[in-house]
Amino acid sequence: MLVLVLGYYYTSNYSPEKVLLKRSTGWEAYVHLAKFGLEFLLKGAFLFLFFVLLECIISLISECFFDKPVEFFILGLFLYEIPLA
Repeated sequence: MLVLVLGYYYTSNYSPEKVLLKRSTGWEAYVHLAKFGLEFLLKGAFLFLFFVLLECIISLISECFFDKPVEFFILGLFLYEIPLA
């Protein structure tokens, strides 16, 4: 359902896709919405993972050069809560 809502949001705000959505009928409209919703969802997930990996790399580099890791919000929640003893 989330994928369809995201697809509808995208197509309703982008004029060329709005015209294509109005021309489509039945299951074709659902597939059209799902395609753009899934694309939007996957781009967001990959962007999130990119920033998490970027934070990990920056933290590891700062730990090597300055002996103290940079604590980011995401890394503080996931990595530094676990004792590594």
